[in-house]
Order: sequence, then structure tokens, then C-alpha cells
Amino acid sequence: MLKLSWPTFKLAAFAAAAYVSASVVTFALMHWKISSEELERFETLLELQGSALSVQFSGQTQSDLDDKTFNKTYRLTRSGLFGSDGARLQGNLRKIPSDLPLDGKALLVNRANRSNGDESQMIYVGIRLPDQRILVIGRDTPEVIQLDKIVRNALVEGVIPVSLVFVGIGAIVSRQIKGRLKDAQTCLDDIKLGHFKRRLPLSSANDELDSLSMSVNEMLEELERAISELHHVGDHIAHDLRTPLSRVRAHLEIAQNAVSLPEDLRDSISLAASGVDQMLATTTAMLRAARIEAGRSRAYFREVNLLEIATELFDFYEPLASSKGLKLTLHADGPLPVQGDRELLMEAVSNLIDNAIKFTPAPGLIEITLCKRAQNPVVRIRDTGLGIPNDRRSNVFQRFYRDPERSDTPGTGLGLALVASIGKLHGFEIEIRDGLPGCIFELIFKQEGRNL
Repeated sequence: MLKLSWPTFKLAAFAAAAYVSASVVTFALMHWKISSEELERFETLLELQGSALSVQFSGQTQSDLDDKTFNKTYRLTRSGLFGSDGARLQGNLRKIPSDLPLDGKALLVNRANRSNGDESQMIYVGIRLPDQRILVIGRDTPEVIQLDKIVRNALVEGVIPVSLVFVGIGAIVSRQIKGRLKDAQTCLDDIKLGHFKRRLPLSSANDELDSLSMSVNEMLEELERAISELHHVGDHIAHDLRTPLSRVRAHLEIAQNAVSLPEDLRDSISLAASGVDQMLATTTAMLRAARIEAGRSRAYFREVNLLEIATELFDFYEPLASSKGLKLTLHADGPLPVQGDRELLMEAVSNLIDNAIKFTPAPGLIEITLCKRAQNPVVRIRDTGLGIPNDRRSNVFQRFYRDPERSDTPGTGLGLALVASIGKLHGFEIEIRDGLPGCIFELIFKQEGRNL
């Protein structure tokens, strides 16, 4: 099942959150503004009523606050007449609210409804009459409470569903983008493995991703052309050098076999022939690397048993190792089948064994081990030589790199570069670790399910 593209989904979620936040702020400001004006209108009205009633009750010793029609007439919720000491005289208001000023100014009091727990608001006005009695009137504000419910319902029924639509659209777009990016990543992985003819797929949307894909495809065409020209130049140079070098080598061999040559001249010719041999080996290795890096097709891949390759190379190199005073061993848990080019895999392992023999002084030990690590086949070559310092391990896979401490050892500096090229084609990783003493090379085949 295709997963969502988290960055795209996160963007949609952020947009939904921003929309919700902006809507909440807007509704809150609107509610505050309307409720404030409505409360101010109620307060002004109640203050005017209080002023009028204070005049009415100023000359009366008896009042009709206990009459239910009084509150209905003046649209009051609570009313009460109190003595100068605050004792209740008349009305349905039991006591004077605390902190209520007796100067005719309105006081807003929040209270909880005992029946349903909702909060309501009451506005009170208190006035001290000329005879020191106290008149208090009050009314609740159901209109403001209703307005608050309307705003909340609008927020729940309008904003939240729209936000969920935003998230849903983001999930759909994220899924589509994830699929397109996955196709592009697969194409780029194939290009990294040498399939330079591949191009990023285009959709019918003609959007920014398609524009980016077209730009990348144009860059890939230029890159393919430059790589092709570079490989052809190196290939041609190496190929053109082989013929004249072979002729020089043949002439040197003829001259070396001449009977009349002095011994010192014969030695010079032998030294020159050795130099020509090394140049021939270098050009041959360059041609080999060019062919591999030019993208040898996976069409050559077959099921290959690494144990058969290791056994064949062990039989080949064991006499050479013995002649140098080295012990070569082979350990394997059993057959290790992988998908690959048998010829190239044999060359990669052969280069590692050859290097181990070349750089391990006698008496020494070279171990070839085949095993598995987390279900991945591993070929391990361990020697008891001088090892490779950490700061030089990334350099040994570069072309023509020679360790300055071992520059007197014969070689072209292309062996490990070939191993790296073969590893790139086959998708195996190369790790270098300390052998204590010596060095350990590991080829770890992580072929993403292509192992058999």
C-alpha cells in the first residue's frame, strides 16, 4: 500500500490548522464585538430604568415590587427593595449582590445555572433612594447566551468540516505526489546503476513536478552525452596505446635475446620491458574499467554461487600464496547464491585476494570467508598485513591511487577502482575494517530482494 507523502500532507494539515486558527480568531472577535455592544445596550437601558424607577419610588412608602406584573412590565428578571441596612423589604431578589455600586451604574455578574450547569449573565443596577432605602433591579441576557451558542455551532458545523476537507484533499494530493516521486526515485536508482537511457516519467498534469522532470531529463541527456564522449576518449586512447606498446615490447624482447649485447645493456632492456609491461597492464585495466562504467547491462546477470567463485579463486591463488610464505584459507557456511555477472564478480574477489597476497609479508595469513549478515551474503577477505589507515580508506577506490608508503610495490592503481565499479553495478557495498593486525575487506550484497 502506497504511503502518504509526509511533507505534502504536513503542508495540507498546516493549511487546515491555519484556516481553523484564522476562523476561530475571526469568530472570537466577531462574538466579542457583538456581545460587547449588546451588553452595553442592555446596561444603558437598565441604568435608564433604574433612574426612572428611583424617581417613582422616592415619594412612596409602599411599592408593588411583589406584584409579578412589575417585572414583566419593565422586562426585569430580578428586583428588590431593601432597607438602609440591606434588609430585604420587597421583591424577588433575596439580597444585594456583592460589589454592586449604589450610584445607578450597571454591574455585570456571571453565574452558573444550577439546573444544567450553563453560565448565564445578569446585569444589576443599584440606587440609594433619598430616604436611604435601596432599590436594586436586574435582568439576565439570554440574547448574548444565544449568540454565543450560534457562534459555537457555526464554528463546529462550518469550520471543522471544511478543515477536514482540507486534510482529505491534502491526503489525496500527498498520495499522488508520493506515487510520482516513487517512480522518479526508481528511475534515478536505475540511472545510478548505469542505465543512462532512462528518463524521469512525465504526467498529464503539466505542473511544477513535470517542469522539474523535464529539466532533469535535459540534464541527463547532456550528462549521457558527456559520459559517452569521455568513455570513448579514454577507451580510444587506451586502445590506441596497446598496439604501439605491444610492438615496443616485442622489439625489446628481440633485442634482449640478441647474443652480442653487453650485460649492462641487456639489463637496461629488461628494465624497459618491465616498464612497458606495466603500461600494457594499465591500459588493459583502463579499457576494462571503461567497459564496466559505460554501463554493462544487467542482461548478463544470472544466478551465481559465490562459493563456487571463492573455491575456484582459492585453488588458483593458493600456490602463489604458499610460494610467498603465506597461508591462504577458505571458510564458508554453505552455498551463497546471488544475482550477478559471474565474470565481473570473479574479477572483484580476485583483485581483493591479489592485493592481500601482494601487501602481506611472510609469514602471514589470508582468510577468505563467506557468510551472511542480516540475510545479506558477505564475502570477507582478511589479511595480516600492514592494513590501511582510516584517513586513506576512501582514497583506495580512486583510479591510479597508490599508497605513498607502498609506492615501490608493482601495480597500476586500478584494481580497487575496478572493484568499486563492479560493486556499483551489482549494488553491493564495500567496507574496510581493521584486522588487528592487517585489513578486512567485506563485499556486502544488498540487492533489494534480487538475491535468490
